[in-house]
Amino acid sequence: MKKKYLRLIAVILSVAALTGSMTACGRDLGDLTEPAPTEAAMAQPGGPETVIITIDAAQFAFIVSAYGGLPVATAGGSETPSVQMPVTPATVPQPAGSQPVSSAAAAPTQGTPAQTAQPVAENPLSYSKGQLLTYFNNCVNKIKTDLPALKREKQTKVADIQLSNSLANSVVGFVKSSLLSEDVETKTVAKGASSNDIVSVEGQSFVSALTESDIANISATAAGSGYTITVNMPDLVNPDGSSAYAKIFQFLTVDDVVNIYAPKIGATVAREDIAVNYKGCYARVTVDDKGRPVDYETYVACVMSLKNGSIKKGITIKSDVDVTLYSTTKYSDFVW
Repeated sequence: MKKKYLRLIAVILSVAALTGSMTACGRDLGDLTEPAPTEAAMAQPGGPETVIITIDAAQFAFIVSAYGGLPVATAGGSETPSVQMPVTPATVPQPAGSQPVSSAAAAPTQGTPAQTAQPVAENPLSYSKGQLLTYFNNCVNKIKTDLPALKREKQTKVADIQLSNSLANSVVGFVKSSLLSEDVETKTVAKGASSNDIVSVEGQSFVSALTESDIANISATAAGSGYTITVNMPDLVNPDGSSAYAKIFQFLTVDDVVNIYAPKIGATVAREDIAVNYKGCYARVTVDDKGRPVDYETYVACVMSLKNGSIKKGITIKSDVDVTLYSTTKYSDFVW
């Protein structure tokens, strides 16, 4: 049997080298009629292409019978082996009813376009610090650009007073009662009306103009189908109109202490002895899936320190005074 296989393989290899046509068999071998390329030609760039074609048992038997009618038989139920035959690119003769095997069919398709990646939805939870701050600014600034209806509730609380002069202890109750307070103010804005003078920063066309260098940190959490973004501000002493606080808050300045709070307690203090210390201030917004604010809140806390102040309430008291003040402003009931 081994010798028979060797004879059959020899016949197949002879087919690859034959020239002429198979008109007697009604088959056209095309490029198989050309002379076989030399080894030198095969080594040259652009030389004849060699394609390895695998034929099955039926194709094997047809080709063998076409060139001499040698029987293709198996002994003991063994299968006729498949043979890999080098030929120049052409369609191999096929038995009737079989599918042609060609070099074109065997070669991979070239130039098939890759599938276009689907756009990924924005996810602020994965943003960098700068990206998240930009997202925050864009969201809160819609309050003034898109003119929704809203309600503002502002709570200002003088929470504590500390006096350093022991003599002031006898009148501390009076001093505190003249200053300790909690004020709540509510305002509304109709849809389509400007909120520039109602929403912080008041008198400006923006809600936030913060840059990455202005803030201490920023974070985001999921909130239903939207997000809650919190911006924490750095602690500052005596911020003014050029500070980061002026880009996001309404806040007290030294001028406010001189013109409003010191007179309220009958205090006289030199400007250079006033320090307004801000700590723990933040802005927080919750937005829907379209980036529109659902709730917006600012929180400002400070300690106004008056050094070597003179408090005159019937008697004159020399004392240092520390006044702790909180201001929380909430915006809600948005109608977009």
